[in-house]
Amino acid sequence: MDMSLTTLLALNLRCRGLDQEGSRAPGWRRERAYCVARDGRVVSFVAPELVEPMLGGCLGRWIEEAARRPGLPELARSVARFWLAFVAIHPFVDGNGRTAKAFLRSELERLGYRLLGFDLIDRYLIEGRPADFDRLTALFLVSIVPTGGMS
Repeated sequence: MDMSLTTLLALNLRCRGLDQEGSRAPGWRRERAYCVARDGRVVSFVAPELVEPMLGGCLGRWIEEAARRPGLPELARSVARFWLAFVAIHPFVDGNGRTAKAFLRSELERLGYRLLGFDLIDRYLIEGRPADFDRLTALFLVSIVPTGGMS
């Protein structure tokens, strides 16, 4: 899959069960977005005008790192880095987690790896833990396995 911002938009629509024509909210998030953490803190995501340029940088870094065909430890770091950046940017109105998961599954498959699942990562996030890069890297490290083939 040729990964670009346009491809990410289409992937988000598919993850949400929508098509380009029928979507009521296509494109990037256009409003401020907030969430309330389990500890009661209000978390603000990236400002809407920064979504596209920041996501472009995040995607560009992923493409650059993936092109080097890293070994598993470095790949786990790249996956954790992409995940944290994508979550912080929160580019879409809905389906951000589903889109990030679909993207990573597709990209890992292309690189000759399989993601066993997001169970450990989801459990970690549900517990409301802070964005701990080293812990997420360790979780991805045990959740990614080589398949033996690259496309």
